[in-house]
Amino acid sequence: MTALLGLAARLQMSTLCLVTDLTPRAGELVDVVVSAVAGGVDMVQIRDSDADHEALAEGVAAIADALAGSQVLLGVHGVAATVEGTRADVLHLSAEGYPGPARTALGPHGLLGRSAHDVAQLERASADCDYLFIGPVWSGPVRRQGGLELVGRAALDCRGHDDRPIPWFAAGGITAHNVGRVLEAGARRVAVGRAVTAASDPGEVARQISRAVGRAWLDDPLTGPVQPG
Repeated sequence: MTALLGLAARLQMSTLCLVTDLTPRAGELVDVVVSAVAGGVDMVQIRDSDADHEALAEGVAAIADALAGSQVLLGVHGVAATVEGTRADVLHLSAEGYPGPARTALGPHGLLGRSAHDVAQLERASADCDYLFIGPVWSGPVRRQGGLELVGRAALDCRGHDDRPIPWFAAGGITAHNVGRVLEAGARRVAVGRAVTAASDPGEVARQISRAVGRAWLDDPLTGPVQPG
């Protein structure tokens, strides 16, 4: 893992998460991630259900080495066993995942995220994780869309203990062309995938999205005027 001190604070300041498999279309994994980070990505999640654990751990290690000294959070998507033996700071569970074993695998400082695809999952997940992915905003190959309505609901409901907001990212089909609609619905953090990993210039697409999110963050009285990152 990277330095554990400050992971929670870094999560609070993160606004743009890149979700990628080990073989992004845009090029070599490390090159794509480094380009995206230069464009404003401050959290990276490796999600590759076809990869074995050794390949996943090697991919995480390669990214960790490339981003050494940065404040970028590095995570994996899966179950408790997925994060074991890797240098990931974060484990992201599916909506049906079990947080108990995941917390044990992460240790006392690692961060736990979950997905929520509807209002019921949103209410359950907010009680036992450090952050959420809300969506998909638009339909993908696996899930039907939760829509902008779910994004709006999350903007109202994602409050933690003592009224501390739980960080949440709108996710699913978000691009530089439609991110404005997601921000108008109430999101102040977004997760992106193929819009960046399949782009001819991943860094430029990440930059466009990051700037849009940054403007929304600054203009929001609940988050501005201090910009994250």
